[in-house]
Amino acid sequence: IETAHGLGKTVILSYHNFDGTDSTDRFEQVIRDAKEVGADIVKMATRCSGPADVQTLADVTLSNRDASLITIGMGAHGALSRLFFPVLGSLMTYTFLGTPTAPGQFDLADTCRLLRTFYPRYAAERPLDRGSDE
Repeated sequence: IETAHGLGKTVILSYHNFDGTDSTDRFEQVIRDAKEVGADIVKMATRCSGPADVQTLADVTLSNRDASLITIGMGAHGALSRLFFPVLGSLMTYTFLGTPTAPGQFDLADTCRLLRTFYPRYAAERPLDRGSDE
């Protein structure tokens, strides 16, 4: 972390739970621990088994809007988070080319189409996507 910062690089510390969604208290501890060791951005991705898990992630995202977080729900129930958590304060979403790297991801074409649908500003600022001739 010190070396990355010394080179002017942003440090993203990533926490994944492929088994389930943690408690709000556990997420808050992950954020504190990551920030204490120097993380600029904390990424947390967990498997969501239902709407309550998505709500937990949403609550953590909203209550930490100023903490530079990336929060993503994995799995079919978590897919919604990939589109709507940026409006709650999550800094980014993930997509894929070819083969998905985590359950619940949308491919690049679908991600771009959906982002343009739900985020008019994105559509105005990002008129091109991969495969365009322009």
